[in-house]
Amino acid sequence: MKRLSFLLLFGAACNYHAFTQVFFAPNATPVSTTMFNPVSPGDQPINLFVWLPENNRIWFDLYQLKDLSKMPDIDQLFRQTNELISPLLDSFKADGLVRKIEVDATSTPFKFRVVSNNFQSETYTSQSGELVKLKVDQDTIRIKFLTTEKGSSFVNLLLNNASDIQTLESGTGLKALQLVKEGVEKNYKIDQTYKPRFQFYGSWNLETGKLVSPDNDHGIKAGNDYLEMGLINPSLTFARGQAFSALSIGASLNFSTRNSSKGSTHSFGVDWQPMFSFRTEAGKVNTFRNDFLVFSYEKILWESKPYFTFLNKFSVGYLIRNKGDFFEKNTYKVGLLGITNGRLQFEPEFYFNDFLKNVSPGIRMTLRLTK
Repeated sequence: MKRLSFLLLFGAACNYHAFTQVFFAPNATPVSTTMFNPVSPGDQPINLFVWLPENNRIWFDLYQLKDLSKMPDIDQLFRQTNELISPLLDSFKADGLVRKIEVDATSTPFKFRVVSNNFQSETYTSQSGELVKLKVDQDTIRIKFLTTEKGSSFVNLLLNNASDIQTLESGTGLKALQLVKEGVEKNYKIDQTYKPRFQFYGSWNLETGKLVSPDNDHGIKAGNDYLEMGLINPSLTFARGQAFSALSIGASLNFSTRNSSKGSTHSFGVDWQPMFSFRTEAGKVNTFRNDFLVFSYEKILWESKPYFTFLNKFSVGYLIRNKGDFFEKNTYKVGLLGITNGRLQFEPEFYFNDFLKNVSPGIRMTLRLTK
């Protein structure tokens, strides 16, 4: 009986332990993160910056573009935030730590938390023979002004010191907001609701009122969905036992997708590729030009790597101009994958005519100048 009682007690303890593990898992997202930082800075699809004096910035960090119109009185928002955090600002300035102050302005009253970067290296200089600690990285004040079931939008202050919020000139926030709204109205001609593949970026100077980046004739580039024309890329091809110098001239239609802060571009291209070969006959150099019309698809990842990486590309070309005895009539070429390092690409190709007759391998090395 004692043994039975022990087993029942042991079993009850095990069941309770399993119950607590399910509902109090140690890897659960902290409530404070859900409240203040449901999405990390830079992971939103809309990132619009306004440069202030002394390299301070206002950053509109939005779930969707139309949230600009839902912005409350931004200068009042800054004043309320200053009143909320001001008791701590003097001590923050003294210790030189880099901090992110996250404010939930969607609650009444406002709430905030402070995240300090305690693992940052320290920077020093020498003044009059004494070591002086320098603060070289900026503080962030991140204010959540709007939240819905779908997402949240923020306005961030990137400041040399968090205490700089106390010295912002009256009306600075409104001027910055108006500057951004004017830029949006001028440059964005599509639906401003959230669409995963549309990424919006722009940067302005508050003092000059001018767009700083991107510096192109069309202003802000919306979503990385765009048509590129007149792409010219030189290449060197080895095929059929012969070296060909070539150009690729064409256009591509590019669509972007995004998952968190990472993403990719899907590029659909069409190119005219004239391939030149030279042969000496009877003491005279003859030039032969063979032209291919090429259709391609490439997936371009939004991340830079220092060494050769995998090239996600597939292409099919058809011989539209045949000179010399290098290729047969009705010749096709197929490019499949490859490797790349920045602008340099190596692609294996296969040449054949009709239905897989006279199959032979080749390799193409391309220097991408415009894409």
